[in-house]
Amino acid sequence: MNQSFHPLVSIIIPVYNGSNFVGQAIDSALAQTYDNIEIIIVNDGSKDDGATEAIALQYGDKIRYFRKANGGVSSALNFGIDKMRGEYFSWLSHDDLYEPTKVEREVDALAKLDAPKKSIVVCADTLIDKDGKEIFHPVQRLNGVFAGKDVFDVFFTRHIVINGCTLLIPKSAFSDFGGFGKFRYIQDIERWITFMLGDITFCFLPDKLVKMRVHPGQVTQRMPELYFVEMAEFSSSIIDNYIAQGKLSDSNLKSFLCFQYKNRNKSIYQRIEQITGYSSSIKKFGYILYGILFDCTRSLYKKFIKR
Repeated sequence: MNQSFHPLVSIIIPVYNGSNFVGQAIDSALAQTYDNIEIIIVNDGSKDDGATEAIALQYGDKIRYFRKANGGVSSALNFGIDKMRGEYFSWLSHDDLYEPTKVEREVDALAKLDAPKKSIVVCADTLIDKDGKEIFHPVQRLNGVFAGKDVFDVFFTRHIVINGCTLLIPKSAFSDFGGFGKFRYIQDIERWITFMLGDITFCFLPDKLVKMRVHPGQVTQRMPELYFVEMAEFSSSIIDNYIAQGKLSDSNLKSFLCFQYKNRNKSIYQRIEQITGYSSSIKKFGYILYGILFDCTRSLYKKFIKR
């Protein structure tokens, strides 16, 4: 660890009816080897007869505990960001876990960058089930330092996943680009893409420093169709705020179009083609075919590999 770079890191844990897992999450935050942290628990109006609150309050002054009216994950995260004292934000879902060196490794990576206050560090993760057993996780990963707009291209042309709990983010990024928005499924994707288009630097680590739990109670498991609904709405906002105003590079535009082709979002890619005049029937056919094959592969994976 570079001792000259020792910022306060705020680990924010939003929780709603989380008495089954939140204690494990808090314990993993308290077990961090990095010694300059604060842990903020935001109880987002849990309705479990005080069970979640009782667990959080057991930790006393080891944590900072807040309770607010229910408003969803985004509102809880924004509340935590408003209350945080640290220079860097680290999100920990109440049902996920940090490895002990998560924050230390990421702060150390930041210290080696030219502009740590304009950079985000992203580690790799491991999937676990409700009992903590590891699940096969076939995703592509990045390794190294990239400009935000280059990450935008990779995000939309390859199947990479950026789990919100793997990031270490300067608080100033939220001041510059805004907090989490209204979405329930893609609130993290929306924010990371906004950071990418703001050309913040991303530093990807290969280390698996977060355990992300998959269980039936998650919105992503209960309502997977929300992803497509919200991505369509978000894509429309990108058209309005970036493409129509000529703010995307040619590379970014083509990457974004590829994503719409692969997902067969006809109304969206036709609108982009009308605005930009760009259309390639050969590429369009190729990416649509790729999207169909990818969906078939994903369906087979879900059918034959038990989660």
